[in-house]
Amino acid sequence: MLAASAEGNPAIAELQRAHQALIETEVSFSRNVDDLPQLPLEELRRLYQRAVLELEKNSPESPLIAERWARTVRHLALAFWQEAQIQYLERHGSALPRRVSGAITVITELQSTRESAQSLLDAAEHRLSSEPKSIQLLDAKPLLESLLSRGKSLLERPVSPLSFNASIRAAHEYGRTLEYAYLALEAERARDGASSTLEPQPGQGLKPPLKKPA
Repeated sequence: MLAASAEGNPAIAELQRAHQALIETEVSFSRNVDDLPQLPLEELRRLYQRAVLELEKNSPESPLIAERWARTVRHLALAFWQEAQIQYLERHGSALPRRVSGAITVITELQSTRESAQSLLDAAEHRLSSEPKSIQLLDAKPLLESLLSRGKSLLERPVSPLSFNASIRAAHEYGRTLEYAYLALEAERARDGASSTLEPQPGQGLKPPLKKPA
């Protein structure tokens, strides 16, 4: 059990935010989960538990790693919540009151968010294909590939005007999720040292672990 105060402890504070986001997302899906079987909702609890267990190790690196996994959970929960909003709007949006549109500031903000999402997803795709093949990365790779695919599809597939905003924001949250997941894996690999880097194939040099983040 974690009994530490969040005051002055970024890891505890982030875990509290992640827990709240997890609850809100699960409530959103509690009646619609059968409509979205492709979303790995169980990963929210698994990743949250991973963050908690990391903090309980009490190693010098644990707070940083736990904080990054907690941020991963929070952004993934927000991505799923936006996807729930997309599904709701596409099914019931025509019955909602008409939204006032055309505000220049909103359009500009969305364009900026879309560009940021594209940049985050491109960076994640590059890292997935070029990172040293560590034990941690291989273990997380199926999930990372799934989240990357979902984020890219949200930017590429046609969406209705009603769900356009939520699609961009969901893609951005997937990008943030991948960003913090990589940072957490990076910190784990730096802590575990060379033992976490897989043996090279013939003709390849052993890639050293990344330096410990500041």
